Amino acid sequence: MIISNFAQQAAQDRLKKLNAFSGGMGGKEAVKEILAINPEAKVLVSSGYSNDPGMANYKKYGFSGAMAKPYELEELMKIVDQILGAA
Repeated sequence: MIISNFAQQAAQDRLKKLNAFSGGMGGKEAVKEILAINPEAKVLVSSGYSNDPGMANYKKYGFSGAMAKPYELEELMKIVDQILGAA
């Protein structure tokens, strides 16, 4: 399965940023699979839907951070530093 390959590769990364696409596996399901392989994985969720429960309650679903789209590069760098600095 594609997510299994993705999750296994994500286990090797210091940080994985997920973009949810309609019609596919959602971020909440993807982060669950990633964390099943590597419970220490750092996963950042990003969405243009600020009212999404995964964004509002990102820690509940296992995400390390959340960013609403659109965002600037400086914002992304700041949250990545916060997430990896907390590792």
